[in-house]
Amino acid sequence: MIDMSNRIFKVLSALFLSAAIAVSIVACGGGSSVQEDEPEQPYTGNIVNKEEYEERAAPSDGADMAALYAETYTSVVTISVSYAGSSGGIVSVQQNAVGTGTIIDLENGFILTSASLFEDGGSTVHTDAAVLVSFYDGNSADAALLAYDTVASSAPTRFTAPANSDLAILRVNAENIPSGATEAGFADSGALVYGADCFTVAAAATGDATIPSVMDVSIITKPYNTHTGNFTVLSGFSRSNFFDGSFEYLISTGITMRSGSAGAALFNAEGDIIGMLNDRVENTYVFQTSDIYGVSFATPSASVKAFLNKVYAEQGLEPSFSVDSLIRQSIFTADSIIKKATAHSILDPVNTLPADFEDYCIVSEDSKIVIDGDANTVSGTTTAERVAVERVNSTVSILHYAPAYEGHRLSEGSGFLINGDGYLVTNMHVINDLADSSNGTGNINENVQEDLDTAYLYAIFENGTISDNGDIKYALLPLEVVAYDKRGDLAVLRFVNAISHEEDGGSAVGFSEDAVCSLQTNASFGESVVAIGNPQGYGITLSEGIVSNPVFDYYESEVGYAHVLTDCPVNGGNSGGPLFNADGDVIAVNTLGINSEAYPAYENISWSIPASAVITFLQTVNQLYAEDGATDIEGAFRGNGQVYFLEARVPTDGIVYSAA
Repeated sequence: MIDMSNRIFKVLSALFLSAAIAVSIVACGGGSSVQEDEPEQPYTGNIVNKEEYEERAAPSDGADMAALYAETYTSVVTISVSYAGSSGGIVSVQQNAVGTGTIIDLENGFILTSASLFEDGGSTVHTDAAVLVSFYDGNSADAALLAYDTVASSAPTRFTAPANSDLAILRVNAENIPSGATEAGFADSGALVYGADCFTVAAAATGDATIPSVMDVSIITKPYNTHTGNFTVLSGFSRSNFFDGSFEYLISTGITMRSGSAGAALFNAEGDIIGMLNDRVENTYVFQTSDIYGVSFATPSASVKAFLNKVYAEQGLEPSFSVDSLIRQSIFTADSIIKKATAHSILDPVNTLPADFEDYCIVSEDSKIVIDGDANTVSGTTTAERVAVERVNSTVSILHYAPAYEGHRLSEGSGFLINGDGYLVTNMHVINDLADSSNGTGNINENVQEDLDTAYLYAIFENGTISDNGDIKYALLPLEVVAYDKRGDLAVLRFVNAISHEEDGGSAVGFSEDAVCSLQTNASFGESVVAIGNPQGYGITLSEGIVSNPVFDYYESEVGYAHVLTDCPVNGGNSGGPLFNADGDVIAVNTLGINSEAYPAYENISWSIPASAVITFLQTVNQLYAEDGATDIEGAFRGNGQVYFLEARVPTDGIVYSAA
């Protein structure tokens, strides 16, 4: 639970045990370990047989990472920084930092890296720090901090606080750069898509040992993140937003941030720079106080180029590469899937969100909502890209807001559409105010106690925005509870508003067939899966992995089903989100993660509720509704002791769903 002033912010996840993942080293071609003793022979460079890599064929479902490593590692350097800083009130304490940089201009000796390497925990940048740059072949040279990004003036300078873009440029004598070194080029970060391959080549530092040029491969989990409300920085009694104007958006990735990777370039599948890992995000409140796993952020190349324009202008130099400004204004430049809706005009505690969520607005409950009904014609290359194209707009973030409960309680989860009438499936604990009361009791069931009456529920489509008094904001669409299963931790919600979608120049009732998820019950060992959800409230994000065990029955006696076990990163906020197979069908509902700090023997383990349990739940609701008949009880949930439904919110023919 995150307590921010008078607001309690918690991202719900069933018995979520995930903490900051232990440092891991992922090397190209296999794992590496750090030896306690120094090697007998000195390091002589990371020698790679390029011809051997170039002869390898690219895998059918992704880029040839071996060839990409050979192409890019010669532009990557390891950076060692030393300066007289302060620690615990003691000044002139020697501080050392290790990071990564990328050569972007051989002629001028320019290296892109992180400004954080020159800070000692405050806002002071040590411009006089001693800098040693180690190249791909093991040779080293002295360098100097040339410039870092600021928000205080239009020009990069040495005398003001650094910007949260975390960008800096080093300069090394070009004559000291090895002849085999290369400079990296840039690609348009505004053209990124969900699920695209990406990688870093960075140092891995632990203790006194540093391994250079370690490759880490992942995907773009969210190509543009503008959810500013989840990037608050607290300093004493003051608070500020991480979005300080030095960048327009952040790129979310599954790359592992570790000691030594600060300043590493984020490369795309063509070996071009699409961003730089942003080390400063780890200073935000949610990142510091949450058990985040498999989530990192990068400053987009568009912002890097804008910074470089200023650096070159200040130095009176002409760039040796194109530094055109490609800054994407924000997600809001993309077409919204919401074609018609009206923001709530009443300002009262129910309809006014905390100040941190100024980029959201609540849709009036009597507003008619029209959704874009056009099928997405874009095709993806990888499994993650294909699933994202089909299913990002089938998945919603769920906001659970209780203005009168313990101050202002605001929590977030996930859900997905199961039919065109606007019915959603999620976890019950996402909507249960008393779900946390079972935490720490050893009981996997978080719904021993329940309170579904004190909160307001809203759905957020990642591409769903509307105008609120001239400002473009994310639309919060009101939801209501239809049914829930206490033991199985499942719930069905529905949209309060009348919804239609565009079709053949007119409109049709409900959501289009393309927006509806189908349930698939045949999960199998080792199959590729993609989880879509709202980790830590950062918005709809992807993660990928495999099914580790399709029938994990350890908790079956407690919950009534065997979980699907995967290695997909699942964080608080992913709860209730769908787990898709390669065909884009829902095979499970994400619900449980592991805390690798509290349980160091476990990593990469997540639990999901199988689609078969969802089907059983929906069948039970429909059966109870059919057997219940007319009743004089208005607005009361009825059921069989575990499964409950509200008659007025169940369709006459029952809750329709698609299953294979």
